[in-house]
This record gives sequence, C-alpha cells and structure tokens, in this order.
Amino acid sequence: MPIQITARREGFRRCGIAHSEKTKTYPDDFFTEKQLKELEKESQLIVVRIDDSQPAVISSGLKFEDVVAEHLKLQGEHLNLLGELRHKTAVIDALSDRLAIELDFGTSLQQELEALKVPPVPAPDDQADKQTGDPAGDDKATNSQAKTKK
Repeated sequence: MPIQITARREGFRRCGIAHSEKTKTYPDDFFTEKQLKELEKESQLIVVRIDDSQPAVISSGLKFEDVVAEHLKLQGEHLNLLGELRHKTAVIDALSDRLAIELDFGTSLQQELEALKVPPVPAPDDQADKQTGDPAGDDKATNSQAKTKK
C-alpha cells in the first residue's frame, strides 16, 4: 500500500529524506517496515497509508489526548487574544472620540480668537507722517518747521 508523507516543517529530515510540507506519495516498497514505524512515530511528519479497501489511517506520532489538550490550549489562547483585541479596540474608540472632542474644542477656540482680533492701531507718529506725506517722520517735519521760522 502506498504511503503519503507530509512534513510539518519544510525540509524536515527523517530516514535519509528531506520531507516537504507538500504531501508526497511513495510506493509500497520504498520504506522498510522499520523505517515506516520510525516515520509514523515522528511528530513532525504526517504519515498516511493508502489502502483502497479501508479508509486511510493517519498517524502523526501523537496521542489523541495530546492532540485534544493542544487544541484546548490553542483555543484558550485564541479566546485570550480575542479578549485583548476587543479591549484594545474599545481603548482606540475612546481615544478617537476624545480626539474628536479636542479637535472641535481647538477649532472653536481658534474661531473665538479670530473674532477677538482687532486691527492694529497706528502709532501717533505714523498719523502725522501720513498727514504730511513725509515718510521720514517727525525729524524732517521739525527741521522744515525750523527752516520756516528762520
């Protein structure tokens, strides 16, 4: 009866062969009985003896109880991770809501500040310069007044 072997890890070696993660079928006489027993005991390999008259027997070298225990362990880890994910999602949602509130508050403060802005009042010297048209300021105005008085 032909044998199908699948490695749990690519390139895992047993009985002088680097086994693949892709299932490979070997003819009846490829392995000795001793080698077949060794392969079937190996936990890193999944060995299936193909028999047309009976359903395939899968042997991974693990006991049923061990497989069930590992399954329950993984299921518990999955539930823990799911709980952590839900918690982190709730935290992210709360932070997102808080950020939206802060952004709204910042926007309203900015609008209030814009409304309170008063255009700058020119200095008194600037007023005189604008009236006389003298860009140099009071010094020249004072000089021209002094010249007029002479």
